[in-house]
Amino acid sequence: MVSASATAIAPMSQIPVEIVSTIFETIHADSSISAIGIEVVLSDVCKDWRAIVLRSPRLWTRILCTRGRLKRGETVLYLQNSHSLPINLSIHLDDFAITRDESFAESHHRESLFRVLSSHFWRINDLLVSCTEDGPLESLLRQLHPITAPFLRSIDIDCWEHPVSNSFPSIDIFTGGAPKLSEVRFGNLSLKHCQPPLASVKAIYCFLDESNSERFDEYSEAWMARLAAATSLNFLQIDAATTVITADWVGRVELPVLQSLCLSAADNFHEFSWERQNILQHAVAPCLEVLMLNNFCYFSPSFEDIRSENFPSLHTVIFWKANMKFINEEDVEGGYKLLLDNFRRPSIKNIICGDISKAGCRHLLFTLALCDSESDAEDAGHYIEGGGGGVEDAGVGDEGHLRQGEDEKGAEDTQHAGAELKRPSYLPDLQTLAIIPSNNGWYYPFPLTAMRRLLVRRKAAGRPIQKVYVTADFLAEVCGEFTSEEGLVQVEVWRPQLLPNGHMWPEGIWHISGDCTRERGFKSEDDMDEEVDVGDEVEGRGERYR
Repeated sequence: MVSASATAIAPMSQIPVEIVSTIFETIHADSSISAIGIEVVLSDVCKDWRAIVLRSPRLWTRILCTRGRLKRGETVLYLQNSHSLPINLSIHLDDFAITRDESFAESHHRESLFRVLSSHFWRINDLLVSCTEDGPLESLLRQLHPITAPFLRSIDIDCWEHPVSNSFPSIDIFTGGAPKLSEVRFGNLSLKHCQPPLASVKAIYCFLDESNSERFDEYSEAWMARLAAATSLNFLQIDAATTVITADWVGRVELPVLQSLCLSAADNFHEFSWERQNILQHAVAPCLEVLMLNNFCYFSPSFEDIRSENFPSLHTVIFWKANMKFINEEDVEGGYKLLLDNFRRPSIKNIICGDISKAGCRHLLFTLALCDSESDAEDAGHYIEGGGGGVEDAGVGDEGHLRQGEDEKGAEDTQHAGAELKRPSYLPDLQTLAIIPSNNGWYYPFPLTAMRRLLVRRKAAGRPIQKVYVTADFLAEVCGEFTSEEGLVQVEVWRPQLLPNGHMWPEGIWHISGDCTRERGFKSEDDMDEEVDVGDEVEGRGERYR
């Protein structure tokens, strides 16, 4: 047995050291292989492998800084073995927070960490910081203030427990320059507090867990002014409460190459209404193509219009978790009319309605089917027995279908197929529609009849819907209703990668009620693998929105 083992190992020992080192580095590049660190696993196999690992600087470039690792000398070991290569630095500042119960010696761990890192900050490639206390974060940011970081690509700082306090100072970091910095992610931290160089940044993600908007009112205008420095910004995701603007502020923020903008209201901030001043009233983004409004509450009769002169290229709007705060059903439908009318000036060609309730879906489809030739009351009375102007009177049954028999539906389809309707009242240039239902443990039936009515009426008006996107759960059902032989509409599976900058959208933003998806997740490895170039035609996926 010993002889057989030696024979099996012998060929491995004959592989040149350079090739073995390259194999190790290839494995190391996949960070998901080992939570411990593949360099540690490989070095424990045998003394020859340990020697190769110690002589391979790239295997030591992912550095996790905790108090335990610092005390055991691991942090210093990694810094030394990585030589002068760029490093991915992850700092858990909570391990270095000073409490009243700590001894005098323990209170110096944070200072010890900064002394160890101070001569290596310039090597940072990716910086990841997590913390709950303001003090350690302020100390770290002051350490980073004068640094020049030629390799820095991304900054991710997550104050995961709660937002930083009002008294937190404004600190510039990497003032020596960071010419390759392309991505900034802040959790419960504003650009007003932490100010990296933004000239080369292409994507900014700012998350907010708490919804105390008063905390942000006092510096939102400074935040906006700071954002104007991001002249290369292509993707922006921010929480709406961080961009509340005082009514008398008349400033404008130029975002010359911004393509995608996501505005979110925090989960526990359902009363954040559309009427409040925010970035949309002050931003000028001539290249903006996609706007997402996530978790907004609409309860005001006076919505601010989206200005087409500010967003002349806007063609896709995403309504995610649209919350209509009205007392009765009639007002809810009126809310959808006001919401869609808010986008009457930009030429919107695509809308995505996600995490939408059964009632919300029927109101949306009913509103989109209205044409200028009819008043609301006439439209409602034409399709239901008895007429009336309310939503329940509008022929919407318990299952989200219009209240009419199959014969009536067929007669309606035939009538509109041969009759001309005037211009659609809402989003007349609409070409594609995506419906992603909410899921609170069960999916409601897809509103096939309401969808057919919308499609037939749009076609009769000379403004047909060309494509409908649905989730995979509904694909067979919807394709069975709208067959390719009928030619009324194409049906495909909805995928975020269809959007411009599809690879930049965080996976967690597409959270559906009832799912366990983490709200603030990052894009997955699978999403990166499935990325396609803009305009590509991919079987089973369709054409990207343009």
